Amino acid sequence: MNLRKVKKIAEFFSKTPLHPQWLLSRHGDSNYRYIASKINNAEINNAESNNTKSNNSVLDIGCGHKLIKNYIDNNIKYYGLDYYKTAKDWYDSVPDIYGDAQALPIASASMVNVLLLDVLEHIPAPDRCIKEIDRILIPGGKLVLQVPFLYPLHDIPLDFHRWTKYGFESLFRDTGLTITAIDATGKPLETAGIMLNIALCKTLINAINDKSPLLLLLLIVPILVPIINIVCALLANFSSRDDFMPLNYRIVATKNA
Repeated sequence: MNLRKVKKIAEFFSKTPLHPQWLLSRHGDSNYRYIASKINNAEINNAESNNTKSNNSVLDIGCGHKLIKNYIDNNIKYYGLDYYKTAKDWYDSVPDIYGDAQALPIASASMVNVLLLDVLEHIPAPDRCIKEIDRILIPGGKLVLQVPFLYPLHDIPLDFHRWTKYGFESLFRDTGLTITAIDATGKPLETAGIMLNIALCKTLINAINDKSPLLLLLLIVPILVPIINIVCALLANFSSRDDFMPLNYRIVATKNA
Protein backbone atom coordinates (compact mmCIF):
# COMPACT_ATOMS: atom_id res chain seq x y z
CA MET A 1 0.00 0.00 0.00
CA ASN A 2 1.38 3.44 -0.93
CA LEU A 3 0.56 6.94 0.24
CA ARG A 4 -1.20 8.02 -2.98
CA LYS A 5 -3.65 5.10 -2.82
CA VAL A 6 -4.43 5.90 0.81
CA LYS A 7 -5.05 9.57 -0.09
CA LYS A 8 -7.58 8.56 -2.76
CA ILE A 9 -9.40 6.28 -0.31
CA ALA A 10 -9.41 8.99 2.38
CA GLU A 11 -10.81 11.70 0.07
CA PHE A 12 -14.33 10.46 0.80
CA PHE A 13 -13.90 11.57 4.45
CA SER A 14 -12.02 14.82 3.70
CA LYS A 15 -14.80 17.07 5.03
CA THR A 16 -15.14 15.14 8.32
CA PRO A 17 -12.94 14.79 11.46
CA LEU A 18 -12.29 11.20 10.36
CA HIS A 19 -9.76 12.51 7.83
CA PRO A 20 -6.17 12.96 9.10
CA GLN A 21 -5.91 16.40 7.44
CA TRP A 22 -9.36 17.69 8.40
CA LEU A 23 -7.79 20.47 10.47
CA LEU A 24 -6.42 21.79 7.18
CA SER A 25 -9.27 20.97 4.80
CA ARG A 26 -11.90 22.59 7.05
CA HIS A 27 -10.34 25.96 6.16
CA GLY A 28 -10.18 25.16 2.44
CA ASP A 29 -13.16 27.24 1.33
CA SER A 30 -12.22 30.28 3.41
CA ASN A 31 -8.63 30.01 2.22
CA TYR A 32 -9.69 30.07 -1.46
CA ARG A 33 -12.00 33.00 -0.75
CA TYR A 34 -9.16 34.91 0.93
CA ILE A 35 -6.81 34.32 -2.02
CA ALA A 36 -9.45 35.23 -4.60
CA SER A 37 -10.37 38.41 -2.70
CA LYS A 38 -6.86 39.74 -3.25
CA ILE A 39 -7.56 39.64 -6.99
CA ASN A 40 -11.29 40.31 -7.14
CA ASN A 41 -11.05 43.45 -5.01
CA ALA A 42 -7.72 44.68 -6.33
CA GLU A 43 -7.19 48.27 -7.38
CA ILE A 44 -4.39 48.45 -9.94
CA ASN A 45 -2.62 51.75 -10.43
CA ASN A 46 -1.15 51.33 -13.88
CA ALA A 47 -0.69 54.25 -16.26
CA GLU A 48 -0.44 51.86 -19.23
CA SER A 49 -3.99 50.54 -18.72
CA ASN A 50 -6.83 53.07 -18.56
CA ASN A 51 -9.45 50.42 -17.89
CA THR A 52 -7.83 47.76 -15.74
CA LYS A 53 -11.10 46.16 -14.64
CA SER A 54 -12.13 45.31 -18.20
CA ASN A 55 -8.61 44.07 -19.03
CA ASN A 56 -8.03 42.23 -15.77
CA SER A 57 -6.23 38.90 -16.01
CA VAL A 58 -4.72 36.25 -13.77
CA LEU A 59 -2.14 33.57 -14.51
CA ASP A 60 -2.45 30.56 -12.19
CA ILE A 61 0.98 28.88 -12.23
CA GLY A 62 0.79 25.19 -11.33
CA CYS A 63 -2.98 25.30 -11.70
CA GLY A 64 -3.69 21.57 -11.28
CA HIS A 65 -7.47 21.16 -11.57
CA LYS A 66 -8.06 24.96 -11.46
CA LEU A 67 -10.00 24.84 -8.18
CA ILE A 68 -9.35 28.53 -7.47
CA LYS A 69 -11.10 29.50 -10.72
CA ASN A 70 -14.49 28.89 -9.06
CA TYR A 71 -13.78 31.77 -6.67
CA ILE A 72 -12.50 34.34 -9.18
CA ASP A 73 -14.86 36.95 -10.67
CA ASN A 74 -16.10 36.22 -14.18
CA ASN A 75 -14.83 39.56 -15.48
CA ILE A 76 -11.25 38.48 -14.77
CA LYS A 77 -9.62 36.49 -17.59
CA TYR A 78 -8.21 33.30 -16.09
CA TYR A 79 -5.25 31.37 -17.54
CA GLY A 80 -4.15 28.12 -15.93
CA LEU A 81 -0.54 27.10 -16.56
CA ASP A 82 1.13 23.82 -15.66
CA TYR A 83 4.19 21.80 -16.51
CA TYR A 84 3.33 19.17 -19.14
CA LYS A 85 4.67 16.14 -17.27
CA THR A 86 3.07 17.24 -13.99
CA ALA A 87 -0.34 17.82 -15.58
CA LYS A 88 -0.28 14.60 -17.60
CA ASP A 89 1.36 12.10 -15.26
CA TRP A 90 0.50 13.40 -11.79
CA TYR A 91 -2.84 15.20 -11.94
CA ASP A 92 -4.40 14.05 -15.21
CA SER A 93 -5.40 17.69 -15.79
CA VAL A 94 -5.51 19.96 -18.85
CA PRO A 95 -4.23 23.50 -18.28
CA ASP A 96 -4.83 26.39 -20.67
CA ILE A 97 -1.08 26.76 -21.17
CA TYR A 98 1.77 24.30 -20.82
CA GLY A 99 4.99 25.85 -19.55
CA ASP A 100 7.88 25.95 -17.10
CA ALA A 101 7.55 28.37 -14.17
CA GLN A 102 11.27 29.08 -14.47
CA ALA A 103 10.86 30.27 -18.10
CA LEU A 104 7.27 31.38 -18.56
CA PRO A 105 5.93 31.43 -22.14
CA ILE A 106 4.21 34.74 -21.40
CA ALA A 107 4.94 38.22 -22.78
CA SER A 108 6.58 40.78 -20.50
CA ALA A 109 4.27 43.19 -18.64
CA SER A 110 1.14 41.35 -19.85
CA MET A 111 -0.47 39.99 -16.66
CA VAL A 112 -2.34 41.94 -14.01
CA ASN A 113 -2.25 39.11 -11.43
CA VAL A 114 -0.30 35.92 -10.82
CA LEU A 115 -1.21 33.05 -8.49
CA LEU A 116 1.45 30.65 -7.22
CA LEU A 117 -0.33 28.31 -4.80
CA ASP A 118 1.61 25.48 -3.16
CA VAL A 119 3.98 25.40 -6.13
CA LEU A 120 7.17 27.31 -5.30
CA GLU A 121 8.50 24.57 -3.00
CA HIS A 122 8.48 22.20 -6.02
CA ILE A 123 10.58 24.45 -8.28
CA PRO A 124 14.34 23.74 -8.38
CA ALA A 125 15.29 27.40 -8.96
CA PRO A 126 12.66 29.48 -7.10
CA ASP A 127 14.58 32.74 -7.61
CA ARG A 128 14.22 32.30 -11.38
CA CYS A 129 10.50 31.72 -10.99
CA ILE A 130 10.03 34.91 -8.93
CA LYS A 131 12.03 36.93 -11.47
CA GLU A 132 9.89 35.53 -14.29
CA ILE A 133 6.75 36.60 -12.44
CA ASP A 134 8.31 40.03 -11.95
CA ARG A 135 8.88 40.18 -15.72
CA ILE A 136 5.34 39.27 -16.82
CA LEU A 137 3.45 41.47 -14.32
CA ILE A 138 2.36 44.96 -15.30
CA PRO A 139 3.48 47.82 -13.01
CA GLY A 140 1.14 47.71 -10.04
CA GLY A 141 0.31 44.05 -10.76
CA LYS A 142 -0.01 41.55 -7.97
CA LEU A 143 1.41 38.18 -7.00
CA VAL A 144 -0.48 36.03 -4.49
CA LEU A 145 1.66 33.16 -3.24
CA GLN A 146 1.06 30.29 -0.84
CA VAL A 147 3.59 27.72 0.39
CA PRO A 148 3.71 25.13 3.16
CA PHE A 149 6.11 25.53 6.07
CA LEU A 150 5.60 22.76 8.66
CA TYR A 151 4.38 20.02 6.36
CA PRO A 152 5.81 16.61 5.38
CA LEU A 153 7.59 15.85 2.13
CA HIS A 154 5.06 15.53 -0.69
CA ASP A 155 5.08 15.00 -4.46
CA ILE A 156 8.54 13.53 -4.04
CA PRO A 157 11.13 13.73 -5.45
CA LEU A 158 9.99 17.22 -6.50
CA ASP A 159 9.89 18.81 -3.05
CA PHE A 160 12.87 21.10 -2.62
CA HIS A 161 12.26 24.04 -0.28
CA ARG A 162 10.70 25.52 2.85
CA TRP A 163 10.89 29.22 3.79
CA THR A 164 10.26 31.33 6.86
CA LYS A 165 8.80 34.83 6.47
CA TYR A 166 12.37 36.14 6.74
CA GLY A 167 13.49 33.86 3.95
CA PHE A 168 10.88 35.39 1.67
CA GLU A 169 12.16 38.87 2.37
CA SER A 170 15.55 37.68 1.12
CA LEU A 171 14.06 35.89 -1.92
CA PHE A 172 12.26 39.04 -3.10
CA ARG A 173 15.09 41.46 -2.35
CA ASP A 174 16.61 41.65 -5.85
CA THR A 175 13.32 41.80 -7.75
CA GLY A 176 10.86 44.52 -8.69
CA LEU A 177 8.29 43.04 -6.32
CA THR A 178 7.49 44.46 -2.92
CA ILE A 179 5.89 42.24 -0.27
CA THR A 180 2.80 44.00 1.07
CA ALA A 181 1.42 41.22 3.28
CA ILE A 182 2.68 38.01 4.90
CA ASP A 183 0.08 35.86 6.63
CA ALA A 184 1.03 32.75 8.61
CA THR A 185 -1.83 30.24 8.78
CA GLY A 186 -2.42 27.48 11.29
CA LYS A 187 -2.33 27.93 15.06
CA PRO A 188 0.25 25.74 16.86
CA LEU A 189 -2.34 23.19 18.00
CA GLU A 190 -3.78 22.86 14.47
CA THR A 191 -0.32 22.36 12.96
CA ALA A 192 0.63 19.87 15.68
CA GLY A 193 -2.63 17.94 15.23
CA ILE A 194 -2.17 17.63 11.47
CA MET A 195 1.44 16.52 11.83
CA LEU A 196 0.56 13.94 14.49
CA ASN A 197 -2.27 12.50 12.38
CA ILE A 198 -0.05 12.27 9.30
CA ALA A 199 2.73 10.65 11.36
CA LEU A 200 0.31 8.04 12.75
CA CYS A 201 -1.10 7.22 9.31
CA LYS A 202 2.34 7.01 7.69
CA THR A 203 3.56 4.71 10.47
CA LEU A 204 0.49 2.52 9.91
CA ILE A 205 1.13 2.36 6.15
CA ASN A 206 4.75 1.35 6.82
CA ALA A 207 3.58 -1.31 9.27
CA ILE A 208 1.19 -2.75 6.67
CA ASN A 209 3.96 -2.86 4.06
CA ASP A 210 6.49 -4.35 6.51
CA LYS A 211 3.97 -6.63 8.29
CA SER A 212 5.38 -5.36 11.60
CA PRO A 213 3.80 -5.58 15.09
CA LEU A 214 2.74 -1.95 14.68
CA LEU A 215 -0.15 -3.33 12.63
CA LEU A 216 -2.00 -2.97 15.94
CA LEU A 217 -2.27 0.70 15.01
CA LEU A 218 -4.98 -0.39 12.57
CA LEU A 219 -7.27 -0.69 15.59
CA ILE A 220 -6.16 2.56 17.22
CA VAL A 221 -5.63 5.10 14.44
CA PRO A 222 -9.29 5.29 13.29
CA ILE A 223 -10.18 6.24 16.89
CA LEU A 224 -7.23 8.53 17.58
CA VAL A 225 -7.51 10.65 14.41
CA PRO A 226 -11.01 12.07 15.06
CA ILE A 227 -10.18 12.61 18.76
CA ILE A 228 -7.01 14.55 17.85
CA ASN A 229 -8.92 16.57 15.25
CA ILE A 230 -11.78 17.54 17.54
CA VAL A 231 -9.62 18.31 20.60
CA CYS A 232 -7.12 20.41 18.62
CA ALA A 233 -9.90 22.26 16.77
CA LEU A 234 -11.76 23.11 20.00
CA LEU A 235 -8.64 24.26 21.83
CA ALA A 236 -7.40 26.23 18.79
CA ASN A 237 -10.72 28.08 18.61
CA PHE A 238 -10.08 29.45 22.10
CA SER A 239 -6.36 30.14 21.65
CA SER A 240 -4.89 33.42 20.46
CA ARG A 241 -3.27 33.89 17.08
CA ASP A 242 0.35 32.73 17.14
CA ASP A 243 2.80 32.53 14.23
CA PHE A 244 5.23 30.31 16.16
CA MET A 245 4.72 27.14 14.08
CA PRO A 246 2.67 27.96 10.96
CA LEU A 247 1.39 25.33 8.60
CA ASN A 248 1.45 27.69 5.58
CA TYR A 249 2.48 31.16 4.55
CA ARG A 250 0.33 33.36 2.30
CA ILE A 251 2.12 36.29 0.70
CA VAL A 252 0.94 39.23 -1.40
CA ALA A 253 3.52 41.17 -3.42
CA THR A 254 3.08 44.12 -5.78
CA LYS A 255 5.11 44.95 -8.89
CA ASN A 256 6.84 48.29 -8.45
CA ALA A 257 5.91 51.11 -10.82
